[in-house]
Amino acid sequence: MGRSGLESVNQGKRRHTVSRSHGTLGVDMDLKDLTRDGALVVVGGPVRRRAERLALLVAMHLSLGCHPGTTVTEDGGRDVGSDASASIDTGVPDVGRDSGPPGCLAHELTDRTCWTFFDLATVNGAARGFFDGVFDGRYLYLLPGTFGTVARLDTSSADGFASPSSWAFFDVSSVRAEAHGFTGGVFDGRFLYLVPNYNDAPDGLVVRLDTSSAAGFASASSWTFFDVSTLDPDARGFDASVFDGRYVYLVPGYARIVARLDVTAPSGIENASSWAFFDLAAVDADIQHGRGSTVFDGRYVYFAAAGLGATSDVLVRFDTSAVSGFADAASWTSFDVTNGFGFWLDITGQVFDGRSLYLTPGSGVVAQFDTTSAAGFADTASWATFDVGSAHALASNFGGGVFDGRHLFLVPFGDGIVAQFDTAAAGGFVDAASWSFFDLAGLRTGASGYSGGAFDGRFIYFVPSWNGAYTGLVARFDTGRSAIPDLPGWFAWGPSSAR
Repeated sequence: MGRSGLESVNQGKRRHTVSRSHGTLGVDMDLKDLTRDGALVVVGGPVRRRAERLALLVAMHLSLGCHPGTTVTEDGGRDVGSDASASIDTGVPDVGRDSGPPGCLAHELTDRTCWTFFDLATVNGAARGFFDGVFDGRYLYLLPGTFGTVARLDTSSADGFASPSSWAFFDVSSVRAEAHGFTGGVFDGRFLYLVPNYNDAPDGLVVRLDTSSAAGFASASSWTFFDVSTLDPDARGFDASVFDGRYVYLVPGYARIVARLDVTAPSGIENASSWAFFDLAAVDADIQHGRGSTVFDGRYVYFAAAGLGATSDVLVRFDTSAVSGFADAASWTSFDVTNGFGFWLDITGQVFDGRSLYLTPGSGVVAQFDTTSAAGFADTASWATFDVGSAHALASNFGGGVFDGRHLFLVPFGDGIVAQFDTAAAGGFVDAASWSFFDLAGLRTGASGYSGGAFDGRFIYFVPSWNGAYTGLVARFDTGRSAIPDLPGWFAWGPSSAR
């Protein structure tokens, strides 16, 4: 992304790292296990049993949500189960996961009763300035940006979202002093990875949490550290990450080097044989550095990059099914987005909805790529653009996006305006009637400056980053939905993954 440091980003536009295929169904698999249209077919293997257990956990987790038409409240621990209303209580126990805001029935973006806020900084002063979130089937992790504190929400907690008892914190810099300055992370079904970006200089210190560790989240023994720049000196200053079912990809920001980890390698994260590297300049010599976003569509992994000049977007695509493999430039293609469209999008994130890929903007113009188009990736006939600013004058600067199975949500970075696209709307992507907007800052003072988000099957969480100062004010929207999308980017449960 070419930043001079996280501290400078927080004085201007903060970039979001979206695998954003936000959320995922964890399965270790070969590419043949995924169909091109996003259907997931598991053919077995040792990881399948872990995936089945995760699927069962999530199914149980989601079954606790409220039923359509019921009224739910956030009551601080009293009964707010799916049977809770003003006149009925049939004994369903309180489960925090189903505790939506009072009065939220239609689950429309503009319904103020569907929004809840909680300021983590009131519980832990270091819990602020986050960069992205990951959901693992039960826990939501807010990942540190400039600082080193990870916040974890137990979405099954009976006490609910806005209770300090539902949250836990761990400062990874308490174990390794240089472990701070991350840009998001990814979950592979067992391990959560923090993406190294900048800790006084671009760095390559990957931090990994074993979510299955008996020692627990807050134990130093559950965390592992490995500096990938010891394998390649240019493998540092990453901006995003994504998981494709077997490999975790670290997306370059300051440089051009993509780092890939084979999570099935018995040698583990700390062994050189588990890692491979690729220089994006081998695909396009004009690429200067990465631009900090990525997504997986079931076959291709997409990487945003910067071309020549300060205002140049290039999208690079890796074919994970290519026989030639990761290290061969023949497996990669590129599309000069800026030259193709004739203007600069300022890509901040990427989201996949099962058919279309969306590029979220810092400029206000969203781009949509039809992955089924016969015209192909690098042909503008496969693309459409929509200027959200034409539908709402203040909607322009977004910090990534989240998909909930039907709606695309653009996360407000600077001004608090959430934009929502209804992918089922008859008018389609370029019709202003397909879009809705809501001013979070008008509902709650300080509710702006979010960087990424995550979906847990019902609620969307907007990750607090910078609103003129580092902020810990989490915003949560009740979508009313009751399932994780069955899409490639969700087989690891998170803004990027879960296995």
